[in-house]
Amino acid sequence: MPLDGTVVAAVTREFQTLAAARIDKIYQPETDELIISARGNGVSRKILLSAAPSCPRAHFTQLSKPNPETAPQFCMVLRKFLSGGRVLSVSQPDFERVIEIQIEQLDEMGDRVTRSLLIEIMGKHSNIILCEGGRIIDSIKRVPHEKSSVREVLPGRPYQPPPSQGKTNPLLLSYENFIENFSKYPDAETAVFQGYTGISPALASEIVSAAQSGEPRAVFESFSLVMERVKNGDFSPAIYSENGRNVDFSAIPLTAYKRPASPRPSVSDMLEAYYETRDRQARAAAKGADLKKLLNNLLSRAAGKQEAHRRTLREISGRERLKLRGELITANIYALKAGMTAAALVNFYSESGETEEIPLDPQKTPAENAQAYFKRYAKEKRAYEAVTAQIDQTDAEISYLEQVRQNLLFCEEEAALDEIRQELHEEGYIKKAAKKRGAKPRKTAPLRFLSSDGLEIFVGRNNRQNEELTLKTAGNSDIWLHTKVIPGSHVIIRAGGASAPDSTIEEAARLAAYFSKGRGAGLIAVDYTTRKNVKKPPGAKTGMVTYDNYKTAYVEADEAIIQPFLLKNIEN
Repeated sequence: MPLDGTVVAAVTREFQTLAAARIDKIYQPETDELIISARGNGVSRKILLSAAPSCPRAHFTQLSKPNPETAPQFCMVLRKFLSGGRVLSVSQPDFERVIEIQIEQLDEMGDRVTRSLLIEIMGKHSNIILCEGGRIIDSIKRVPHEKSSVREVLPGRPYQPPPSQGKTNPLLLSYENFIENFSKYPDAETAVFQGYTGISPALASEIVSAAQSGEPRAVFESFSLVMERVKNGDFSPAIYSENGRNVDFSAIPLTAYKRPASPRPSVSDMLEAYYETRDRQARAAAKGADLKKLLNNLLSRAAGKQEAHRRTLREISGRERLKLRGELITANIYALKAGMTAAALVNFYSESGETEEIPLDPQKTPAENAQAYFKRYAKEKRAYEAVTAQIDQTDAEISYLEQVRQNLLFCEEEAALDEIRQELHEEGYIKKAAKKRGAKPRKTAPLRFLSSDGLEIFVGRNNRQNEELTLKTAGNSDIWLHTKVIPGSHVIIRAGGASAPDSTIEEAARLAAYFSKGRGAGLIAVDYTTRKNVKKPPGAKTGMVTYDNYKTAYVEADEAIIQPFLLKNIEN
């Protein structure tokens, strides 16, 4: 769910520990994201502030992200007006999804100046705004009149809080006000959700459920207990899951949710755990959109080429009949005369001895007609051999491109995308791979897991990793797994010369199925064999192999089944 007022209240309370801390460093690793380091009492904390439309948030972070070589304009503004400043206070205005951090800094004249950094967590309207004296200095997203006639966000304009939509601050909850709001809505949940700021539908449902009655007094008392918890800082951050997937979070226990809860030590830990993978995947998907488009175009072109080849095969499917006609004419050449337009000849190859009607060119002799049929046959035979070779080649290309497209789905960082770009460049699909200044691009590593039997399992995340893992890293006696027919990752069980237990093979097969195109499709066939039975054909593309002497396991790749095992992933 989006961050509601209770989660923002919990974050605000955590941020209040920054009081008197100095702003040390400011970075802007993404166009809509900041990381600010603050130091106080000998402790340095990193603050992540994001105005990303899909996952806006604010919390302490342990993440380290690469930064652009040239700092964006808003980052430079913040460095000028906030670096070295001291945090005075952190507050949540009117229980809105807004955090205001007041920072005092000495200006160029040596005078103390207080500025406000406002983090507005409002879905697609989220923003991070720097103000002084009630006026906007700058914002991470500028909003001109053309984009919003209600509220401009531009340097020099007066700062206006987001519209409250006529809702009441629940921290000022009173029975009289609650009864007045209650009468405006059709039911108790709607009255709580629509009548008060910062209340999510899930929290409204929890309040009414805890009341065990839709009566106003019971709901009011339940509501009051929740708000007392907020006022006292009595938060219980937890992530809620469904079918093994994280689907929600809350700073207040949601007993009515009927979903498994994983308590977290702090609200920042909760938000980081919930959003890190989701955010990384979303950004990688956005940055990899060009690759996805390229691969879709290449696959579409290959499919069109394949259809043209198969159409040619259909057109020359009667080539053996051409040869037969040439042979029948030759066998009956003395019974034929020049000028004939057709001949009905007995097919001596047929057991039933039926007659073959053969068209003839009256301008040619019988021998010339026979030669014409033989020439057409030879031409179509050559075409068949060439086209079948092209079909095999195109099939291999389609398999490769589908594998790359599948790999793209598992890219969760820019370095992995760069590896795919480089691979496509080396295979001739991209004329020139993008080059970046500075440090050498970081090389990503295969995923590494421990089976329940304590054996290492490796999973390649792209074709280059697959090839290196299978052909260079794995030993001849290690176990190699791959989904049958469909694209998927190479999986290696490091058996160490011994046979792998069935339980480990099943776990590795589940990983192979999960990291494949068959994820979530029920039972998936996964082939497995020793590494020595896997070969790369001459001229094959990166990561493409053949194998023999294998067995097949049938496993499910449903995330609910595989998720507990995925949590055992070991960082390389």
